Amino acid sequence: MDLNAYVEAGSFSIPVSLQVSKQATLFSPLEFSCKPERVTLNLDKKMLSYIPVSPSFTGDLQKGYELESFKIEPAYIEALGPEKIILAIKEFKTKEVSLENASASFVQSVDIINTNNFVSFDPNINFSVHVAIKKIFTTKDFRANLGYFSGLSENLFVEDAFPSYSLSLRGFINDIEDFSLDSHSLYVDLSEIDEAGVYELPLEFNLPTDFEVLEFEPQSIVLELKEKKLAIED
Repeated sequence: MDLNAYVEAGSFSIPVSLQVSKQATLFSPLEFSCKPERVTLNLDKKMLSYIPVSPSFTGDLQKGYELESFKIEPAYIEALGPEKIILAIKEFKTKEVSLENASASFVQSVDIINTNNFVSFDPNINFSVHVAIKKIFTTKDFRANLGYFSGLSENLFVEDAFPSYSLSLRGFINDIEDFSLDSHSLYVDLSEIDEAGVYELPLEFNLPTDFEVLEFEPQSIVLELKEKKLAIED
């Protein structure tokens, strides 16, 4: 079929012509026929369009991590094909990018999936997916009276028990979920006190460095330090 004469889009009944080889012309008489003699074709305009590319992900990230962002470069592809088909394509998908058990950001080269033989694009373009992964942070509240008095002089003693307090911490979910306070988590520093008396002193932390203290009450306590009485020998 000779389509050179058709320059507009539309539906056309096009004659079918036969091309006879030179060898066939040596046979005489020889008759040729073709059925059907005409074929109806729908012809469309060629269209060039920039169509967005979207990555396809599969798998689950490692526990405690989440997908922060992603992008694909280049973000668009120059596709050529029949106008109706091109206009119907909203995006091209990539082959699957695995997120299975991932815990760090990465860049991966990917191929584009093209399921339409009438659509073409440059196969030499390199596409890459940039994936940003971040830790999940959460908060955890505590109420306790665990702690210790640090640096207490040998000549002094504290009658009071360690005070009750409330504490709100923020940290990486994998670390803070199973974290609990113990007797070394908070303390009162008495190392600068060498005389009996009543003192207002801050509560201080001995917590993992990657935890953030959001709220803490009370921030200081009032303690009475008393002098030890030496036993008198008879």
